[in-house]
Amino acid sequence: MNSISRGIRGAARGLIRLLRRAVGDIGAWQEINLSATHRSDATVAQYQYLRARGIRCQLRSLWGPSVRGVSNVGMLSLRVHRDDVGRAYRLLAGKGDDSN
Repeated sequence: MNSISRGIRGAARGLIRLLRRAVGDIGAWQEINLSATHRSDATVAQYQYLRARGIRCQLRSLWGPSVRGVSNVGMLSLRVHRDDVGRAYRLLAGKGDDSN
């Protein structure tokens, strides 16, 4: 096998790994809060609170087309891993963490 074939094969493997990671992530995250970016302090605080307690979560910045003449409407989405959703809701409701 020549070096060009090895390079192509290596690139193909990298692409396959990337696609598996992207497709495997579909449905793994559930949005539990959504706020406008200019009023996102509570969402960021919830994210920090959950992360500090071991909840797998992520913040996503979402931008949409202009609405009612306002351009660059931004939203901040708090997403929690599907396996941690119940625990996250209990923590945010103030009922503590009964799983530990």
